[in-house]
Amino acid sequence: LAGLSPVKNRIVPELNYQFVERIAHDFHGKMDVTINGGVTSLDQLETMQKDYFERESSIDGIMAGRWCLRRPLDLVGIEALLQKQRQQQQSHENINSKIIVERVIEQYVNYAIQTATSSSNKQQFTMAELCLPLFLVIEHLKDDYEYYYADEIDSNSNRPLLACEEIESLYTVVLDGVQQMEEIMCPDNGSQPKKKKKKSVSSLSHDDVNFKKLSSSFKGLVGTKVANKWKRNRAEL
Repeated sequence: LAGLSPVKNRIVPELNYQFVERIAHDFHGKMDVTINGGVTSLDQLETMQKDYFERESSIDGIMAGRWCLRRPLDLVGIEALLQKQRQQQQSHENINSKIIVERVIEQYVNYAIQTATSSSNKQQFTMAELCLPLFLVIEHLKDDYEYYYADEIDSNSNRPLLACEEIESLYTVVLDGVQQMEEIMCPDNGSQPKKKKKKSVSSLSHDDVNFKKLSSSFKGLVGTKVANKWKRNRAEL
């Protein structure tokens, strides 16, 4: 792998799903074979699942790593696909992804604050480690929100998990979460602005929703160098 960049390391050699399927067929019943690499969206995952099911493929599973780091909220969509596939849902109602995402964000913020202020933490987790998951969630929401306002849709863009108005309503949730973390984790930072009065979702305008600015606020929590490194690393996922 000498001389290969992280990006080239993922495409050299090229992915060969057909070869993996032949291995799965030859060793069917003797070992589990999982497809790994190149899965980057819910649409692609659903298409692959349907294809393998209809052809009664010997593939036992599909693995995705970097995709879920770049777009962590898609895990909610993956869970919905798995439930649909296994027919575990007893009703015909769809999973309310927005409510699940909102609860996850609120629960994680509470966890991060409790962990950061706990006397038993003893540097088990650094400030950067506690802030990174929320940063990735905000970057994901930013990408999906920009998708709805783009003049042209890139063919490689992921289809948003949530509707535009749902993302706008989540903006107030993540904004409140970041402000809570700033108040608890940076109490001596006199440069921190006072917490603004939380707007209702109905009063939000497009100009009020600024995920880019919210993402930049992590520089005050973990430092500019770390925050910029996060953005570079995410771009390579």
